[in-house]
Amino acid sequence: ILPGEDIRMKDLEFDQNDKIILLNFFQTTCPPCIAEIPHLINIQNKYKNTLKIYGVYVGRNSIDELKNF
Repeated sequence: ILPGEDIRMKDLEFDQNDKIILLNFFQTTCPPCIAEIPHLINIQNKYKNTLKIYGVYVGRNSIDELKNF
């Protein structure tokens, strides 16, 4: 979810097999946020059939900087 985008729960993509949605609020300059990324990727891969992780960016970088992150 990028800066300036509105999101509603009904807009999140999931199907009847999904059980959990995790909203992760992060900034690209936050050391704990950076450190947790590999763990979130592993969790998403392990539970891909029952979990969706959405990153909610709360920083001030440009969209291009965010995409490179």
